[in-house]
Amino acid sequence: MDIGVILGGMILKHITSNTKQNKLMGLIGMRHIENEIDKLVYDEYGDKLDEKDKEIEKKDNEIKTKDNELKTKDKKIDELNQTNEEYKNKLKELNKTTNLPPEAKKIINSMMLL
Repeated sequence: MDIGVILGGMILKHITSNTKQNKLMGLIGMRHIENEIDKLVYDEYGDKLDEKDKEIEKKDNEIKTKDNELKTKDKKIDELNQTNEEYKNKLKELNKTTNLPPEAKKIINSMMLL
């Protein structure tokens, strides 16, 4: 059993493909001791794994926070773009007015370019 655990640990460490790991473990009849291998790995590296899990969780939370900030900024940009379109439409309507002096039309046309 001990040799099987060591052999299983070596298989899991040196063969990166899950499919190949499962096939090899099945061929040598070691599927039944996989839990023992997991315990051995956790006993050996559990503290490091827990530390890495905490780091990953922290990074995940940072990413979620940044994602929420970006969504908020995107929403604000969409609102500003919509307001900008409304202003452009109002300027177009105002430009169609026939009783405006030529200087006012020039100003409106220059504002529509912005």
